[in-house]
Amino acid sequence: MDFNDAETTQPAQVVTLQEDFKGVLDYPMKVGKFNNVNNVTLFIENNYGAPRTRIYYLAFKGTFTAVSCLYNTKSDCVGQA
Repeated sequence: MDFNDAETTQPAQVVTLQEDFKGVLDYPMKVGKFNNVNNVTLFIENNYGAPRTRIYYLAFKGTFTAVSCLYNTKSDCVGQA
């Protein structure tokens, strides 16, 4: 994805960032939009007038759930862990 793609592609979610000098703000995400995600692309469109944008820390919080299934000929899940 390049900048042109980022400007023309419909995002899964738009987040309006607030200045956060202490790094305490969380931004809740729409969980249903991010099921089974393998890649995330972030497009930072604006900063607060600075000549350069710096991201010092970025974290994704969530719950990982491991599920293993054994499938029979009908493809029914017969075991979960």
